[in-house]
Amino acid sequence: MELITTAGQATPTWLTHTLSTAGILPAGEVTALRQHPNDAFNSAITHLEVSYSAGAPAAAPCRLLLKINHDHAGRREAHFYQLAATLPRPLPAVVPCYAAAYDPASGLSCCLLADLSATHAAPVTRRQLLALEGVPAGSHLDGMIDALAHFHAFWWDHPLLGHVPDVTELRWWYSDQAHHERHVARRQQEWQQFVAAAGGRLPAGWRQLYQQALARLPQLWERYLAPRLAGRRHLTLTNGDCYFNQFLCPLPPGNGPTYLVDFQDVSANFGAYDLVYLLATFWTPAQRQQHEERLLRRYHQQLQAHGLTAYTWEELRRDYRLMIAYMIFDPIWNQTAGSSPAYWQPKMACLVSAYEELACAEL
Repeated sequence: MELITTAGQATPTWLTHTLSTAGILPAGEVTALRQHPNDAFNSAITHLEVSYSAGAPAAAPCRLLLKINHDHAGRREAHFYQLAATLPRPLPAVVPCYAAAYDPASGLSCCLLADLSATHAAPVTRRQLLALEGVPAGSHLDGMIDALAHFHAFWWDHPLLGHVPDVTELRWWYSDQAHHERHVARRQQEWQQFVAAAGGRLPAGWRQLYQQALARLPQLWERYLAPRLAGRRHLTLTNGDCYFNQFLCPLPPGNGPTYLVDFQDVSANFGAYDLVYLLATFWTPAQRQQHEERLLRRYHQQLQAHGLTAYTWEELRRDYRLMIAYMIFDPIWNQTAGSSPAYWQPKMACLVSAYEELACAEL
């Protein structure tokens, strides 16, 4: 795939060459393109309506999505789709990708995907998430949990985990003891920066909670992570940024499969890492009380349906609590990285509530 820096460079000639090289267009050519921009905030995304010459196959895709990233932001995602193309069967719950490329020198990446916007949409908006109103319809919730469980089941203890750079490497937070120690040091530094800049925004008691949670991180390595990671047991590939708007749900609900998108933070990890993004980062205690356990049980049942009977319900619950104990520091990083209080404050409130209610401090 020849890399381009803007959608304006996506010409019929460029697309003909890209699709031909990928084996999607063995005959004929692209004769015209109509472009429609997308308002995605973390990538340059353009919808393409494609017209072909008479010699093109009838199955040639007429609706495509072009995703361009700069500054190495799309490195992992491009490599993920490149790896997916080498697998013997299509990945479950993943939108078809026709071409992907990344240039380490410039940091530019491009992915050419099937455009499902005519039949699918994200179940909630980013605005709804930040307003703590991000509770999708019940059928959409079930579809997302099923899709995530199917994706995780495919990669569960897969022989490629840990062996494909940028894709299946173990989450860098705790890939080994040295990385974990650096992660703890990073969280300590971020906490000091946060307290200096925004500590006055914390409700009474939260500062003590965070200090205690930070002090426990080394113990979590010794007690849970080191024994588990030594045998690479019950790990999978995670999306790594698995909010509700990382899914495409069918319209109307129940009318087709649900897809997981945006793999810019993919890594080998605990499956519960993605579940915490879904069910704890932007859900209030009342919302979690209504949906959380049912959806966790559905996820576990789906894993079992895909043959993963050795992973117990108790192990999933423990992993979920463990990931909350790590994710509670994510809003601290968000603030130090420049996010607005409108983003990190509701996220922090939800994660602190989950931490307290699920007794994560007792791990």
